[in-house]
Amino acid sequence: MLKDMLEKAKKGRALQIQETIKTEMLMGDAIAALDADLLETTGRTLQLETENTFLCQQLAHMVEVLSAKDQKLKDAESANASLITEKVVLENEKTKLWEEAADTFADGFDLALEQVKCVFPEADYSYFAMDFEVVDGKIVRP
Repeated sequence: MLKDMLEKAKKGRALQIQETIKTEMLMGDAIAALDADLLETTGRTLQLETENTFLCQQLAHMVEVLSAKDQKLKDAESANASLITEKVVLENEKTKLWEEAADTFADGFDLALEQVKCVFPEADYSYFAMDFEVVDGKIVRP
């Protein structure tokens, strides 16, 4: 009976060892699968970190380029504002020059009319004005 008990204990122990070995093998397989997943995840993480670094560099470059373009735009807007101001000044000068030219023309007409009056004092000068025209040999008002 002791022998049977010993055999039974040996078989139980052998079954326990087999179960332990199976469990350890399954755990080893699971650990190997987890290690493979960890290795793959680590590789993907490194790849993503590399891509992120590259994208951050590109973003920094784009911010630099955008800042430069923004400065160029501000410079162009400033130049445009200066040109608009200069245009207004030149248009005002042009208006003044036209007015001066008209005044000079009017003064010239008046001087010429004074000279004619000096030579022909008895003539009727009501027919003469700067804005009158000669049509078919006659002086007419517009």
